[in-house]
Amino acid sequence: MDKNELDLVVGLMGSTFGELKQLDSSIIGASSTLNRRSEEVKKQLAEVIKQGLPPQPQVQQIPQWSPPQVQQIPTISQPQQIAPVVQPVSDPNQFEFDFSKVTKYEDIIAEISEVKKEIKAINEKLDILLQKKKKVTGT
Repeated sequence: MDKNELDLVVGLMGSTFGELKQLDSSIIGASSTLNRRSEEVKKQLAEVIKQGLPPQPQVQQIPQWSPPQVQQIPTISQPQQIAPVVQPVSDPNQFEFDFSKVTKYEDIIAEISEVKKEIKAINEKLDILLQKKKKVTGT
């Protein structure tokens, strides 16, 4: 696990701990089915941080046989042409994911609320159009 992966795991476990802590604060009294789980996650998070990056296993290099070097006659070569870097074309009709942003539960809920509002507005406009059509046709 490299540093970036460790950061992602710690971030995920940290956000999970925060949400579980909030849920645990909602538990009132003792219950046979509800358990306070935030402390378990906190212990696991501390263990992951303490372990840090495990040492990478070293791969033993096996020497490769190479043919003996033959002296070559120097030749005049053409200058190398550098190919232009082609940027991938992105389709404007496709969504792209930004993996550098940490998504939070609240962000997702806010986006869902926005979509609900837009759908509600569309439904209201459709109702108005259907009422106008009924008035025009007389049915």
